[in-house]
Amino acid sequence: MKSILLPTDFSETAAKALEVATAIGNIESSELILMHTSLPTEGVNSNVYAAIYVHEYLETKRRNLNQLSDKVKAMGYKGTVKTDNRVDFTSPAIVNASEEFDVDMVVMGSTGSSGLTGIFLGSIAGGVLSRIEKPLFLITRDFTLPEEGNLLIGTDFKTEISDSGREILKFFKEKLNFKLHLVHISGDEAEEELINKDPFIIHNFGDLIDTSVDVPGFKVERALMMIKERYHNAVLCTIARKKNWFGNLFSHSVSKSLTHYSDIPLLCLHAK
Repeated sequence: MKSILLPTDFSETAAKALEVATAIGNIESSELILMHTSLPTEGVNSNVYAAIYVHEYLETKRRNLNQLSDKVKAMGYKGTVKTDNRVDFTSPAIVNASEEFDVDMVVMGSTGSSGLTGIFLGSIAGGVLSRIEKPLFLITRDFTLPEEGNLLIGTDFKTEISDSGREILKFFKEKLNFKLHLVHISGDEAEEELINKDPFIIHNFGDLIDTSVDVPGFKVERALMMIKERYHNAVLCTIARKKNWFGNLFSHSVSKSLTHYSDIPLLCLHAK
């Protein structure tokens, strides 16, 4: 893994995401890009004189990000550390930065602080997910990267995973010691009989998958939540299909729905 983008609002959850990002990045000395976004209206209130202090306010944010970078370096991070401070709207800024830096993965908190320190609520995570084309790892406040874990991958045996997504799964299995489990929500029996599961698994995942689990008749979100309770150190994984803006407006997205559950670490990969 060559590079990781870590958006931060300096919250507790963002600090957890930083712990995970540095642990992952240290494995292959990945470049770590620390990013903070200030909203265009931050530092300004109803007082007309407040605008005078906006520059000073933004400089404080830049210093905070630089101090965080210095802290990461002082802790002995093995890769290079860069900072990126922007004045923009949060979700599009993160998506744009992921493309500009061509990162291998974005690691960010699924919830965070609000107000002048920034906003990384479930809606922001969902907004990033609906636009981003890079692998996205959403970290919860109580999550710590385990020595061994279980990655639960939701599948319909139709949606093929992208090459970059497959590389992330390989990294989780070989470098992070995660077991990979396919989770399928079975429906109509006649339709299930038409699914060629083994060829699909071999074509998309090769020998990466450890087990395959069928769960009858539930919504995907609910099924993944139920299955999660059976596994220790579980992380959920979804493979999202790319949609145009019209599709994003009206379609139901399992990945986006799961971003609103604050206690679920979620790895979001993309389809071909």
